[in-house]
Amino acid sequence: MRLESKNGKEFIKRYRNGVRNFSGLELKDINFTIYPEFTEYTCMEEEKSKQTDPLIFTESNFIRCSASGVNFSNIYAPRANFSNSNLASISFYNANLDGAIFHHSNLRKANFRHTYLHGADFEGANISGAHIINSFLEFAKLKGTIAIETFFRFSNLSNSSFDKFTILKGADFAWANLTYNCDLHKSSYNEAIFHQTLVTIDDLKKLERISKNEDNFVVIKDLKRLLKDNL
Repeated sequence: MRLESKNGKEFIKRYRNGVRNFSGLELKDINFTIYPEFTEYTCMEEEKSKQTDPLIFTESNFIRCSASGVNFSNIYAPRANFSNSNLASISFYNANLDGAIFHHSNLRKANFRHTYLHGADFEGANISGAHIINSFLEFAKLKGTIAIETFFRFSNLSNSSFDKFTILKGADFAWANLTYNCDLHKSSYNEAIFHQTLVTIDDLKKLERISKNEDNFVVIKDLKRLLKDNL
């Protein structure tokens, strides 16, 4: 898929003309925070989660862009690329970011509440202090990700991947789903918080440093059987 390249002024012009579908667009080195028209659009309250006219960025590229503090709530951006961008304190509340790429981006204190992040790739990104709460991250890639004091509460990280370069110091996994080879044991998870965290027996055995306190976990012997019995 060949991407259509646009600069900031061209993008804003199209937006002013009522365009909301920007799929396949390539935006490089753009500072979204300097455009008041765009800020006015994104400053809607998060509670308005079902937008009738959401921004669509399917397979678009946001390379080295700055959107610090911008509100991208409710956007539809599957397989979008946000690599090497400054997205600190951005809000992706209720957004669809299926398979989105955030390589080496600054996502400190970002808001990912109720966000669909299936297969999202955070390799080398800094998501410290981010609120990834009640979100779907199955098969997400967090290799080399810095996630100090990041909130993963109530989120599904089943089958997600970590490595020895992933830093999870003080990360909060209370009520999160960490089942099925999430590779958490490979990471640096010192001082991470676990409370009613869902794991399988095999997962728990791998977490040698913390498995002695099994009261912090809900251990599932056979998750597939559990789901079948509750259908």
